[in-house]
Amino acid sequence: MKKKLIIFLSEIKIRKYDILRFDLDELESKYGYKIEIHELIEYIHPGFSSMFTNIYKNRKIRSFKSFSSWKARILFLKKNFNSDILIISIIPLINFRSLKINYFINKNNFTTLKYRNITFPVFKTSKSIFSFMFEPKLISLVKIKHLIQKYFLTLVTKYLSLSFNYTVVFGRKDKSHIRKNKSTKIISGNSFDYNMYLKHKNIKYKKRQNYALFLESPAPIHNQGDRYLTGDRNFFGTKKNWLKSINNFFDFIEKELKIKVLIAPHPKIKHLKRFSKIYDGREVVEEGLYQTSKNAKLIISRDSTGFAYAAIYKISAIFVYNNDLLQNKKFLNDQESFASCLGLKPVNVDNKYSKKNLEKFLKFDKEIYNNYVQNYLTTRKDGKKNFEIIHENI
Repeated sequence: MKKKLIIFLSEIKIRKYDILRFDLDELESKYGYKIEIHELIEYIHPGFSSMFTNIYKNRKIRSFKSFSSWKARILFLKKNFNSDILIISIIPLINFRSLKINYFINKNNFTTLKYRNITFPVFKTSKSIFSFMFEPKLISLVKIKHLIQKYFLTLVTKYLSLSFNYTVVFGRKDKSHIRKNKSTKIISGNSFDYNMYLKHKNIKYKKRQNYALFLESPAPIHNQGDRYLTGDRNFFGTKKNWLKSINNFFDFIEKELKIKVLIAPHPKIKHLKRFSKIYDGREVVEEGLYQTSKNAKLIISRDSTGFAYAAIYKISAIFVYNNDLLQNKKFLNDQESFASCLGLKPVNVDNKYSKKNLEKFLKFDKEIYNNYVQNYLTTRKDGKKNFEIIHENI
């Protein structure tokens, strides 16, 4: 019997983190699928790969810089595997090159599966997107082009009737927003963070003691991160001000709670040293967030999807911003909405606080946390992991 091939299409640089969160090793080892990963970042987003410093090399990964070279590989695989191919794509319709790829796989009748591209709450605002776009210091021709392109692609997608055979949804809210499409089967699954939790919850790790976790982002400390794509160079303020703000806040946390603040690096970023100079000598942890968050006393971040672990493990959490971000109404609006889903309010780390303030920040409502899990992290009650669910359905 010929092995079924899974082709994983990615618009980003693949990291070990991605192999884990998409269950690619489990699909190969437990069910015998052959896995091939196609990195298309240099074709879809030329130059964006420089935002990824945490590079991962794996025999399954093939990188493509042109549509023609990728197309030749896909057609070669189709000829050799015939109908025994499943394409899992995490390539959203973000520009015309990504449209070309999605149109090609639809036209050639591949069996396709996608994960809903929602990993944290997404909100509608009463304000026009144009009012946010033209805020002082946030005006960008790249952003204007990106917005126009986005709306045009939406129209083209409807006209071409592009769809996937399977769509994996993550939570109650996510499922309710899915448009009904007779050609698409909805699979009830788990968010990536919840799936990682399920895969590792019974594994015993050496426990750390008395610590808080700061979940960092690429911008503005390391590089632009995803803002490279929209040209928002100063979206999160300056590196100097942000580091000064959060390091002072960490000092306050450590003094009042008698704990250490550890740095959980963003998956895009590779730290060269265990103790980081930019974080005033604080330790950068190597373990995955699914492991380190379990015994943390507190999770701190600006807007990370990793806040999911606060809800999963019932941990105090603080959303943070600084004075630089007071000028960014779009970000503040989104952050406040995100925090409200966890029953929390963002904290300006440039303000002066007392221990009494801190005690208030640490409070959370377990019922609201439970609702967050059901609304955004999982549609299931049986504890099945995504690789088990996908195998059952395909």
